[in-house]
Amino acid sequence: MFYNYSSMMDCFELNDQGIDALEKKDYEKALECFKKSLEVNEDYLVAWHNMGSAYSKLMQFENALKCYDKRLEIDSMDTGTLNQKGLTLKKLEKMDSAIDVFDEIISIDPFDTAPWMNKGTIFESQNNLEKAIECYDKVLEIEPNKILAWSNKRIAYANQGQTKKADECEAKIKKIESDEGKIEKSSLDESFHFVFHRLKLLQEQFNSQGPSNGKDIIEKAQYIFRKTVDSKLLNYDSTGEFNYSLSNDSLATCFYIAHLDEAITIDIEQLCKFSKVSKEKILENTKLLTAEFNLKFPKDQQNLIP
Repeated sequence: MFYNYSSMMDCFELNDQGIDALEKKDYEKALECFKKSLEVNEDYLVAWHNMGSAYSKLMQFENALKCYDKRLEIDSMDTGTLNQKGLTLKKLEKMDSAIDVFDEIISIDPFDTAPWMNKGTIFESQNNLEKAIECYDKVLEIEPNKILAWSNKRIAYANQGQTKKADECEAKIKKIESDEGKIEKSSLDESFHFVFHRLKLLQEQFNSQGPSNGKDIIEKAQYIFRKTVDSKLLNYDSTGEFNYSLSNDSLATCFYIAHLDEAITIDIEQLCKFSKVSKEKILENTKLLTAEFNLKFPKDQQNLIP
């Protein structure tokens, strides 16, 4: 279906109005805006997700699920929407289905802590404390200083009557809190280390398909990625925490943009396959970053920008 430029701008504006209404807790108005946005473009992914959030705020969880499922029909690997779907199923007390969704997220991005946390809280609510602790331990393997995981683990141990282990968790929490500034910097450094190795892996996979300027691409992608972090774009969830799942979307986009900047042809279908990020997400993020950072590319590459 063809959408003209004016209509698309209306679509984006209506979605933005809906977000404003959400922030002001005017959920009925938000719904109206998102519905109108989708009347212009029924494949506008963000509006489906946002409409699901509005329905969820109104406690209309079945309608929220329909919205999340609609977005997932278009982009089945959107872990953010999958996470919201899992949380909604949890609210509907469909625990087994929720766990299945969280497991799906883990299969897409094993470095995302959210599904492990959510599985842990489900097992804890079912008094399956051993499994809950296993989930929190998985979180801490990825983010050793995540206070919420240590806190939940402490509660689980306390409910088991394991006072000593609960006290050890409490001591760990106090140490993290007392060293908060150092932890924050350390976590960010670990994030960049993680991203660098993911970029290297992507480049190695592409090199197996044919030669390219690997070092230049990685350095350029790293530079753009750091700009997204400095600008608080793409990599942070609604709580303001660095999110490994979102950073995976971001680094795939930065890898794509780096090729455009170096005027090197890249097979975006292969990039989607290797990075496990949808083409729609990469192009959506490319458009955002190109506008935000005023990026310029060689003329023969400009047709690859949405």
